[in-house]
Amino acid sequence: GPGERPTAIGRDVSALLSAPKTLALADGEAECDGQRARISGGEIVLLGDPRDAEGQLSALWALANLAWANPGAGCSQALRSLDAVG
Repeated sequence: GPGERPTAIGRDVSALLSAPKTLALADGEAECDGQRARISGGEIVLLGDPRDAEGQLSALWALANLAWANPGAGCSQALRSLDAVG
């Protein structure tokens, strides 16, 4: 549930000491530090192609928050594209 969700994302525990990532969530879209995700046909898709780990972490944060706000949306294909964050 909402009270059990993470409040930070990062490559390691040092991310907990960093400023939180910025997030904008509205109308079936989410954006985090320039990385965007959108619901299209019931599936969450990433807009853009982040290649580095930081970009992919931002994309993952946008994706996760959009999925939490829209529990019926699928996200498996978008998750597979995030190969730098494991």
